[in-house]
Amino acid sequence: MNKKLLTAIALILTLTASCFASATTTDENVSQAPGEIKYFKFCLWPGLGWPKESTIKGVNLGLINYNNAYPVSGLEFALLGSTTENVRGLELSTLFNNNLEFQGFGMSVFNNAENLSGGAQIGIVNKADNFYSGLQLGILNIASGTLGVQVGLINIMDNGFLPVFPFFNFSNN
Repeated sequence: MNKKLLTAIALILTLTASCFASATTTDENVSQAPGEIKYFKFCLWPGLGWPKESTIKGVNLGLINYNNAYPVSGLEFALLGSTTENVRGLELSTLFNNNLEFQGFGMSVFNNAENLSGGAQIGIVNKADNFYSGLQLGILNIASGTLGVQVGLINIMDNGFLPVFPFFNFSNN
């Protein structure tokens, strides 16, 4: 087991070193152009990821994922949380998912999507503003401008059949 732990630490240190190296590189042939499409990104911390400023169509992994204004399409997995602004696909983290735009399946303790949400949020607390279509499954579900279904202990929906209802709620549209 110690050998596996040492291997994991070595991998993390190697990836961290490559993040610092890419952040300080001035060679135009090596640095990434903003918005360039990449298929994999590793993000140790917001602002400390490799490659930087890239649209991800594939996998975004890290402790706390952050991809600024560049979208992620595919899998976003964060050990602690995700603050990527625009995600389409599967987003998993242990503590939080916080997105400006989200479409797909998000699972975490706390899920927050501010705009154009669609799909499913599963967590203890789920919040979606400015049009949500799909499913929220959790203890506390909050949504506005909704065309969906909520299942949980407390469900708050501004256009639900009742604004607040226990166990389930659905849009009145």
